[in-house]
Amino acid sequence: MSNKAINKTAMLAAGVFIAVAPAMYAQEPNPDTMKQDQADLAKERGIRTQDDRTLRDLSDQIHRLEAERNGVSAQVIVDERAWTTAQAKYSADQKSHASNDQLAKDQQAIEQVRAAKERDIQRRLVLDQKIAQLKEQFASNNSQRNKDTAELKTEEAETRRDQANDRTDQNQDNRNRTELNMQIRKLEAERNALNTEINNDKNAANVAEAKYAADQKNHASNAQLEQDRLALQRAHDAGIKDMQHAQELDQRIAQLKAQYAAEGK
Repeated sequence: MSNKAINKTAMLAAGVFIAVAPAMYAQEPNPDTMKQDQADLAKERGIRTQDDRTLRDLSDQIHRLEAERNGVSAQVIVDERAWTTAQAKYSADQKSHASNDQLAKDQQAIEQVRAAKERDIQRRLVLDQKIAQLKEQFASNNSQRNKDTAELKTEEAETRRDQANDRTDQNQDNRNRTELNMQIRKLEAERNALNTEINNDKNAANVAEAKYAADQKNHASNAQLEQDRLALQRAHDAGIKDMQHAQELDQRIAQLKAQYAAEGK
């Protein structure tokens, strides 16, 4: 096998695909080899599909629990207000020399509200723990998915390599470089457009942060502050998502440029 073919095989194993023209085959592929390759690919794709399904299920669970957790947080705020109101009534009844029976009822009401608040706080804590566990599981499964994806790409690369049979035609190399150049330009255009989105995310986060600070200064309700906090979190999450996308694009562009350089050797 030529050095160029060995370099191509190495790039294929790394998950970078090379366009292949059937007319360039040195010889007909072995049917048994092709059959085994297709079976291996089907197996790897099945694993990848299951990985994706599991990640979607975990993501749905996390979103449901986070929504429930936000509802419990809102209830805790309601409990705090009810507790304050119950205490105020008890103090007022003391000052007005209410009967012992009334004061006892006031104390019972305070205790009931306090117990409800404690239950909701504990419930929120349990939800936080569940969410943290699911996120940890999501990260672990996502790591496994990446490994399975790499294995799938390796299988696809081996299939292409078996079919290619060490082609070294320069015309094919030129077509590869043209295709790579088009992919690079497309991804670079997408990356440049993403810069605008990242700037928009920053602006949105600044606006949300300013509103939150202003509402705090103006002593807005806890419910309003919670809405502000959620809006700020959404803006930050959008920024993080776009930044991660930008990193993925940068990595992909770097891979394609490395392959483009290797094709010219």
